[in-house]
Amino acid sequence: MTNNEIGALNDVTKMLIDSQKGYEMAAEVVDENHHLNEAFKNRATQRGALVTKFQQRVRTLGGEPQTEGGVLGSLHRSMTEF
Repeated sequence: MTNNEIGALNDVTKMLIDSQKGYEMAAEVVDENHHLNEAFKNRATQRGALVTKFQQRVRTLGGEPQTEGGVLGSLHRSMTEF
């Protein structure tokens, strides 16, 4: 069960990392709109905190935590760059 739990946590961590990077990118795009910029930065910070929690849990279970996002997240960000 622990290996399944580690795998599931790492899968979610990968998506959270992609989400964090996406919000960081969105904050850069709306740089002139202070309200949106701040909202996206806050979401990125929240995602970063979740990434840390998930990574800590994986370490507690004896696994190696995910440290990078996925290929699809990277592809999505590259397609939405201005």
